[in-house]
Amino acid sequence: MRFPRTCLTLAACGLLSLSHAWGAEAAAASPVDALAARLPHDIGDAARKWLHENDKDLRSFAAFSPADLEREVMVGLASEPAAADFVLGRMGSEPPATDLLILHVVGIDAFWVDVAGVVPALQRLAESTTDDDLLLACLDTARRIEAKRLHVLLTARIAAARLAGDTKALSELAQADERWVMIDRGASLPAFMRRPPAAFRVKASDQAIRMVGLGDFGTGMDSQRRVAAAIVGMAKADRFDFGLTFGDNFYPSGMKGTDDPRWKDWWEALYGPLGSGTKLEKIGLAQVLSASGDRRSLEELNKLKDDPNPEVAQAALTAVRNLQSRL
Repeated sequence: MRFPRTCLTLAACGLLSLSHAWGAEAAAASPVDALAARLPHDIGDAARKWLHENDKDLRSFAAFSPADLEREVMVGLASEPAAADFVLGRMGSEPPATDLLILHVVGIDAFWVDVAGVVPALQRLAESTTDDDLLLACLDTARRIEAKRLHVLLTARIAAARLAGDTKALSELAQADERWVMIDRGASLPAFMRRPPAAFRVKASDQAIRMVGLGDFGTGMDSQRRVAAAIVGMAKADRFDFGLTFGDNFYPSGMKGTDDPRWKDWWEALYGPLGSGTKLEKIGLAQVLSASGDRRSLEELNKLKDDPNPEVAQAALTAVRNLQSRL
């Protein structure tokens, strides 16, 4: 059958017009629609409903592989309260690496505490997974959520005590609150490290204090020795009232005691000239070690017991007795 030339021309024009229409529609597609088209159907629908990234970030996802794109979208959805049930339903179907990233969000974002089914869902995932890292992450995240839920009760009681002006109850509850924060974060510190040492004064309150601070310095290299010599020179010109170290005092790792050769070579030899403290400084040191020291602090306190100043010696003796009773 032969078609008239005019029919073929019209058909060609129609197809051309249709292709332009499709092109215009594709060009008009929003970034989230373009992203959703590359995802499994249910995740794409969830992205359209709940993903609240800006267009620039969404366009940057275009460079991702399909697997990486799915991971990024699932982690993004884990931060959206309205998508919580969807995310819980998908966990276990995603690769363990994706679920681990989702769990990191679940353990941090506050709204997950109020999601009713989150702990049972994590327990089911922990039971079904064959990945040990994912199992442990599920258990840890469930623990954090349960701890936060119970912590809410304590927070309300603290607020009531503060409102009532009950200082005794407030003090007791504040200590308990500190323990619950540690439980939530999975950290554990002995009580003496959670209590600040007793306040002490190195100078009268109307006098300026001059201090030196050191951090990230314990390499034993020539640069440390030159800086230490400069500090000692500054102290000779205008004495420091006290010094404070900020950490990383000995590389590549700390030491078990002062019998480590680095203690003498990297500390005493370099900073020992700064250690001739005043009476008040020595008494203050004794008070700090009494409140927050450990067994290694006894060595320093025993040195202070032999100080020629009787007040320093008495403070050190008291500190030794207090520290020994606490250990």
